[in-house]
Amino acid sequence: MQLVDGDIREDRYSRLRLIPWWDQAKIAACNLLVVGAGALGNEILKNAALLGFRNVIVVDMDRIEVSNLSRTILYREQDIGEFKAVVAAKAYQALAPDAKARPLVANQHEESFERPGCQVGGAELPSPADRPAPRCASV
Repeated sequence: MQLVDGDIREDRYSRLRLIPWWDQAKIAACNLLVVGAGALGNEILKNAALLGFRNVIVVDMDRIEVSNLSRTILYREQDIGEFKAVVAAKAYQALAPDAKARPLVANQHEESFERPGCQVGGAELPSPADRPAPRCASV
């Protein structure tokens, strides 16, 4: 790949655009549903924000406990007792101000989400039967 002046727009995603097959517009337009905002869900959300997913729903029914602070990047001590979905969505917005992150305090996905392009299970559930099936469109 040969680059000439003016080929690269310098913005927060300009390095990703150097990957020949990368489609930042597709990532930005993708609807992302993340079920679970614990340790794994925190990592999924952090990476999704840094990659540029702009329309996200965070689903979790639990509240933040002190033990979560050693395993999560999005929560702080002042968040103890708050709903994970609410705090994770706010933290997502802080990482990606141009994004729209909506919390859904629920056990599982209970509302219709406008054609999710990608659904990721980040819940630490005991049984595979309890986990949502991961679905992703080609992004």
